[in-house]
Amino acid sequence: MVRAIFSVAVALMPSWAFCLDAGLPELPSFASVKEQVFAQSERLRVNMDVRGWFEGERYDVRDTFAKIDLEVSRGYGGKEFRFSGSVDGRSFNGRVEKRSDGSWEIWGGGLSVTLRQRGASDYEISGYINEDQPNGSRHIDIDLRQWGSPGSFSIFETGVSIDVRKFGSAASLTGDVELERFGRKSLAVLGVFVAVIESGFDAPKAPANKK
Repeated sequence: MVRAIFSVAVALMPSWAFCLDAGLPELPSFASVKEQVFAQSERLRVNMDVRGWFEGERYDVRDTFAKIDLEVSRGYGGKEFRFSGSVDGRSFNGRVEKRSDGSWEIWGGGLSVTLRQRGASDYEISGYINEDQPNGSRHIDIDLRQWGSPGSFSIFETGVSIDVRKFGSAASLTGDVELERFGRKSLAVLGVFVAVIESGFDAPKAPANKK
């Protein structure tokens, strides 16, 4: 890729010289162009584990590459989850509350994100997240489409390509994201919501009523 950028820069050199002779503003340097191209195309590998404990009561959410280390625990009554830990070395904590319409919401601390079920097995995550980056707050809108066994999903959006696979009481998220569109906090929120979804599959089922 560096060679391709260099070739383009060399090809444009006569144009730069013409601009200087004509007294026009100087074009950006090759170094600055290269820096912007790499910044825009930077992708982060995703290799996240969401491991459940105590029949869906607690989950560990970890991704070494993204520097995410969280604990997600079900609150009293089962209508909320609390998460705490760190993302990229910074403290990250909050609460996921269940709404009357069945959706789950994270609100506060620079987060306003909602998880909604779509149809029988798919989910949608949408809202705003204040990333610890110069871009600041950004909107996310991704679909989790079930494939294979319940609890496994495919996420394929602009800048996001992740597979969620469920194995027993654990799930793995693998793929990559474009940091310009989907930052580390967004990835952490996705992991928290995956834990919430998986808890519905991992919780003990109530025995059927006998007639």
